[in-house]
Amino acid sequence: MDFLNNEVYKLLKDIQLEAFCPQITENLQITRLSHFNFVKPKDLEKIGLSKPAIRRLLDAVNKNKKPLLPCRPAPPPPVKSSSLQATNSFQITKMLSTTKFTNLIQKGEESPSTKDLKLNGVSFVINPKDIEILKNKNGEEILGSGNFGVVKKGLWNSPNGTKINVAVKCLHEKNFDLNDPEKRQSILDIINEITCMCGLDHINLIKLYGVVLNGSSNENSIISMITELAPYGSLLKYLHQNREYKKLPLKTLFSYIYQIADGMDYLENKNLIHRDLAARNILLFTQDQVKICDFGMTRNAVNGLYTMTETHKIPCAWYPPESIREKIFSIKTDIWAFGLTVWEIFSFGEHPWPNMTAAEMLQKIEHEKKRLSIPYMCSREFYKILLSCWSNSPNDRPSFKILKSLIKQFKIIEMKAKDNFNDENRLSLIRGDMITIIDGSAEKYWWKGQNNRTLLTGSFPRNLLDAQRRINSDDISLPLKNSFIHTGHMGADSKKNWGHPGKIDEIFLRNPLNPPDLLGDIDEEKVEKNDLESTSASSKSIFDDLIGLFDNPNDIKISHPESSLALISNQQPVSQNLPDYQNQNYFLNKKLMPFDELKIKPTYQNYNYQPGILQTNDYKPQQYSLTNPFLNNNLNSFQNEGVVINNSLNMILTNTNFNKDGQVDISKPKFQNEFSQHNNINSNKKENLDDLLQKVMCDVLNEFKIKYKIRFILISKMSLNLVRISSNIAKSLRSQGAYSTLVSYRFSSTDTNANKKPKTGILMLNLGGPENTNQVYDFLLRLFSDKDLIPLPAQKYLAPFIAKRRTPKIQDQYAQIGGGSPIKKWTELQGEAMVKILDEISPQTAPHKFYVGFRYAEPLTENAIEKMEQDGVENAIAFTQYPQYSCSTTGSSLNAIYRYYKGLNKTPAMKWTTIDRWATHPGLIEAFAQNIKKELEKFPEGVRDDVVIMFSAHSLPMTVVNRGDTYPAEVAATVNRVMEKLNYSHSYRLVWQSKVGPQEWLGPQTNESIEGFAKNNINNLLLVPIAFTSDHIETLFELDLEYIDDLSKKAGIKNIRRCESLNDNPIFLRALANIVKNHLDSNEMCSKQLSLRCPKCINEVCGPMKGFFRTNKI
Repeated sequence: MDFLNNEVYKLLKDIQLEAFCPQITENLQITRLSHFNFVKPKDLEKIGLSKPAIRRLLDAVNKNKKPLLPCRPAPPPPVKSSSLQATNSFQITKMLSTTKFTNLIQKGEESPSTKDLKLNGVSFVINPKDIEILKNKNGEEILGSGNFGVVKKGLWNSPNGTKINVAVKCLHEKNFDLNDPEKRQSILDIINEITCMCGLDHINLIKLYGVVLNGSSNENSIISMITELAPYGSLLKYLHQNREYKKLPLKTLFSYIYQIADGMDYLENKNLIHRDLAARNILLFTQDQVKICDFGMTRNAVNGLYTMTETHKIPCAWYPPESIREKIFSIKTDIWAFGLTVWEIFSFGEHPWPNMTAAEMLQKIEHEKKRLSIPYMCSREFYKILLSCWSNSPNDRPSFKILKSLIKQFKIIEMKAKDNFNDENRLSLIRGDMITIIDGSAEKYWWKGQNNRTLLTGSFPRNLLDAQRRINSDDISLPLKNSFIHTGHMGADSKKNWGHPGKIDEIFLRNPLNPPDLLGDIDEEKVEKNDLESTSASSKSIFDDLIGLFDNPNDIKISHPESSLALISNQQPVSQNLPDYQNQNYFLNKKLMPFDELKIKPTYQNYNYQPGILQTNDYKPQQYSLTNPFLNNNLNSFQNEGVVINNSLNMILTNTNFNKDGQVDISKPKFQNEFSQHNNINSNKKENLDDLLQKVMCDVLNEFKIKYKIRFILISKMSLNLVRISSNIAKSLRSQGAYSTLVSYRFSSTDTNANKKPKTGILMLNLGGPENTNQVYDFLLRLFSDKDLIPLPAQKYLAPFIAKRRTPKIQDQYAQIGGGSPIKKWTELQGEAMVKILDEISPQTAPHKFYVGFRYAEPLTENAIEKMEQDGVENAIAFTQYPQYSCSTTGSSLNAIYRYYKGLNKTPAMKWTTIDRWATHPGLIEAFAQNIKKELEKFPEGVRDDVVIMFSAHSLPMTVVNRGDTYPAEVAATVNRVMEKLNYSHSYRLVWQSKVGPQEWLGPQTNESIEGFAKNNINNLLLVPIAFTSDHIETLFELDLEYIDDLSKKAGIKNIRRCESLNDNPIFLRALANIVKNHLDSNEMCSKQLSLRCPKCINEVCGPMKGFFRTNKI
């Protein structure tokens, strides 16, 4: 439509609402001002107009619109018989020109006569002389008949001279009576079918060539529709012809089903409801192609619904309860009918709910929870899809787009017969026959399938099959019932011993247990129909001090410089200017500071430290070094006036022998109390390093039990609330090029709180991951059963189906990354580090204890809550491990906490608060920035400045985004802060990964972006997992293996790397503690954002959950 010349657009522009023109003209189908007579304010609200804008619009419409002509013409006056046909033709033309589909036919222009009625720019009124009704020996060839008239076979001489076989649908003159409601409805159905078909163009929808008026090819016909001819007739008739032997290939039936779903998906996208989908209205054009026909009852679903007001007989057996009872129709009505149509196909044209009235059907469906039984040719797995179509709640039924995807993904399994099999009552097989499997499991002896050679269907022994593939977990049967045999008992009391544990008694060997179905056919599993109703993702800087973290309070473990636990691995010598340590002295403030443990006596009590020259000729130290403590730009205070590190001992260790695990162990010093009694140290006085060393070195050496050779111990800062370190220490160390590990150890609270009841419990929330491949199915089942994360129709049935289908693939993915997800390991490490820091920096809320709560893997959130209550936690913090909030991740975890207490119907004993988002926390940003800098250094120097940083985050379905989920905005905020920290040094993009299923997801997708950059000759990429705080399958498999190892090579990317995940980054670990402390200090229950629901939220748990975290009340 030409918007600029349209009267609706001009009016909208006058009142500055022209931006809404596409929604008004396309969604509401308003193309003239007169159409506003049928629009309600709530319709305009649904397309985004505010109430003031709606009032402004309707006021302007009332001032400008012309009076609307009656939408239905008055009954025609009595006419003479001789002029009846011309009058009827005029009425037909008028009805066509005033139909609501006029804009499809006439392109928005009024049409005074039939010659102006056009289809795709060409007049669709066909001259009667161009239509020839074909005859056979019995006369005219009638293809079908009904209340409207008949369908005949004809031949059309098209405008280009081609003769085309067509179907001619004729409306009899005797049915043209606008005063008769039933006949008037038949006329309206014909008109509606014509106008509807004008706008349709799909390979699986029957095509309309045009109409014939004024007598057409039959003097008794008022109007005739000329459509494609289906040589094989209706699908229902074809199924009936093959019912006796059921000799149609199963692959062909699946093809029919997919084609029907494809055609209906097209109608759904056009917001059209068919209302009469059934096998009788599916036409067979070839033995492999079907098309949907009969659009007489099709209606446009304004706002997704249509309420039937016309007089009409409806096919109740194909309609859902809401349509039978209330005459309400929607796309979901067609979904229900689609399930019935598939049932017809698999049952070879059986009639659903035979001999039942509408009331009896409603009783069966709604009250008894009954559904049609599994058809003969349908597998149990596919039957679950039908059950999803028959959910009582329309919202629980899938869309045709989802159905298409499920059908396409459904695997038709074929196996080869290894031997002959001939049984009168079963499926006969000849060696080499290919069999299409309908039903079978490892526990069953008899399987059901179709012989592709004979097209017969029946049961056969499973052991005759050659799978023609590798054995997988599905081929291993579960233990048979009662198959475990207690063959003996051995104990301390020999008088009570009996049997032979190592030997199975011969009686069991002679009488083995058989599969449960061995003596009969495959038992048809019963569907739990009673479950159908429930079917269905003050700002204190954290850099004020640096504190190291260790696993064991009595043992210090220092990472090898090349291990993944080290912050950086520079492998530089202690002094960059002294590559060889042999015979060298190291000076700090012009005084020698080496320490050679070979010259230290076993007892140090009376050792008097005197500065002097101690040689190390016997030893050439390994040139290992770890993190330079002064590389952090945020340590400005340390470089200026110095800082006080409360209750900590900090050391720099260099030139150390590491054990085979890349670690050095140092026993915990016990000198805390003694050290605090040093009379010569004034905590209020700045002291230089020389004085400090002389006063404390002997005490340090005396108390440390050194397990490994440590060549140098340089005390960089020692406070324990006693000493403020002056800035010259930093300058001195840097002047010596001391690139070393800054090691800190806590003494203040770790020991004292070890056995105390936790005062503050921190529940670290995450979706989790399977620890091994055996847990994959349970993990996927919980995941696909969670409506907060992945809302599915008929979720109770589809979730197990999808989980089972995806399990082998996901198991293989986890096998490739080591056999399981490392997310639990990293979460526990992060939790241990966090609470150790918290015990020191927040003693008033100590002891602190962390708990891991996963949604889909052990330990589950519910179990973690129970453990917290058993431990007697006073204050509980729900701490999401997703920095950016999403209803599908953090929201789902918080919902689980609410549901736990709601299920118990009790108020929690613990006081609950939540940290629900932290997307721009300084520690998070700093950790990301440092990891990015580190990874950029690994690119070749010549291309380093050209690297494009790709921030990759888990995507979301657009249906979730459009509801108002804040996740995309919060991820973007994190990206902007990180780039700000990097001074926007590189080009960057935010991309999205991990899309699953057929729906539209937030993009651009990461894989597509990599391919796009490759096409644009951009060959240096750095992937940064910006929404993940630890490694798991999305980083280790999807990014590392799928994209970097596979996709990038195929695309021709020269240099592509992934930035290391945060995992055990010390700055990130410190940030976690700082986030919790700030939360505790704020006394806030939750963020202000959490209390606000999404504008289009549809989750019934969301509101109560948010209320729970504001009030702690159910």
